[in-house]
Amino acid sequence: MTRHTRPSQPRPWSGLAVALALLLLAPVHGRPDDASDVALEAVRRLKGTDLSANPALRAAVENVADRLRGQPASVEVIRDFDLRSRAGHLVEFLAAHPEDAAAPDALRYLARIDPALPGKLLASQAVPPALLKAIGRSGQPEWNDRLASLLSSPAAPAGVREAAMDALIQNEPGARAVAEVARKGGLPAPLLDRAAEGLRNARWPAVRELAVGLGRGPAAQPSTPGAPPRDLVLKAHGDVARGAQLLRRDSVGCLACHKVRAEGSDFGPALTEIGSKLGKDALYDAIVEPSAGIGFGYEGWLVVTRDGDEHVGMVASETDSELVLKQAGGNSVRIRKADVARKDKQAQSLMPAGLADNLGVQGLADVLAYLATLRAPAPSP
Repeated sequence: MTRHTRPSQPRPWSGLAVALALLLLAPVHGRPDDASDVALEAVRRLKGTDLSANPALRAAVENVADRLRGQPASVEVIRDFDLRSRAGHLVEFLAAHPEDAAAPDALRYLARIDPALPGKLLASQAVPPALLKAIGRSGQPEWNDRLASLLSSPAAPAGVREAAMDALIQNEPGARAVAEVARKGGLPAPLLDRAAEGLRNARWPAVRELAVGLGRGPAAQPSTPGAPPRDLVLKAHGDVARGAQLLRRDSVGCLACHKVRAEGSDFGPALTEIGSKLGKDALYDAIVEPSAGIGFGYEGWLVVTRDGDEHVGMVASETDSELVLKQAGGNSVRIRKADVARKDKQAQSLMPAGLADNLGVQGLADVLAYLATLRAPAPSP
């Protein structure tokens, strides 16, 4: 007996998607910032939805991006939904707010859709220092060569050279490039001292050792004091406000890989509600010994291609034909499976050890006190 089957039909929108589409397309009454907040929250719930299959829904999300134009939240919407037609909005945002916490995310997205962007931005020695610092916070090692050229150029303005150095020190290969330029005598005395201080306070123990012999005074002293003792940190009274400031320091580097609400990079586990999940003792362990308990889905992988290129990151997705590695700073690398020569799971966490070594007992206690306040909202009565 012949069995007849109905042709497959496009999957209907879920009830949630329909409701959110109606919400986004309908006028919202009240203050403009209230309307934007509601629309942004609705869009966040749609993350992962295929907008190409739903033109009306795409129009709704684009409408929200337009409402948020010039605001940090617009970066999140444009990036998460790949709204390339709104890339110009991000250029405007960078020009107006290069020091904003969302600037590195804007740079990473623009570089993804235009790989030539680093060359365009760094071609001029008159690039604004604030934009150079944002480039550093974006954690893109592939920009290091041009930054190192600016750093070592006597013709570049002093402020540009300082900003290039600050940018380089935000990632480990860049920090090593700073040490190399310094050791070759490519820096004047004031900049050499600044380089030595930056290397001495870097979050990678091996990089801190590169400061030995550079600059004057304490820069020549050995580093790596070790993590503050666990019992003393947990007994200390932490200051929440100071902890919030410390966590956001570039030398500590938390926001280079983690998000606190809309701030930071979506790479490691979000910290937005971490205080609801871990006590201070567990938070201490996670910071000081990150490799002791690597969360599921956050394992590091080393992928070596047949050409000899090495890529380290987390597996974001994998199919029969392609592997996508998510890297620190939010960058993603797509590798054809046919090009993979080796793929090795790493025993060490992608979060580097030694991040707390220079905080001291009180500094780490302050950070733990702040993290403990990051909790899930209380349920509505």
